[in-house]
Amino acid sequence: LPFPDASFDCVLDTFSLCVFDDPEAAVREMARVVKPSGKVLLVEHQRAGGVLGAYQDLTARAVAPLSKGCVWNQDVKRMARDAGLSEVSAKSVLAGTVTSLNLRKPRTVEGT
Repeated sequence: LPFPDASFDCVLDTFSLCVFDDPEAAVREMARVVKPSGKVLLVEHQRAGGVLGAYQDLTARAVAPLSKGCVWNQDVKRMARDAGLSEVSAKSVLAGTVTSLNLRKPRTVEGT
């Protein structure tokens, strides 16, 4: 993103991680541009648990070309953790296939 580090109080993304070529890089960029203790709010497709998750894994490759490239079985919480974001709250809906995440970027060691 063409913004300096720590530019925004809040970053919001809805239903786009599934279509990015590198969704992990997108989440890392969100974490980079949000201020320390700032919010990252995501509403995204995710892999459900159990049999439905297995079905998503089995059909993801076939579904993507039919859904504007959406890869619907991603682990969004893992991407957020890997980017250094902390979960404040989470809610899954539609049998676990969609998640709403309220994430926070931790303050730096210096307390900024």
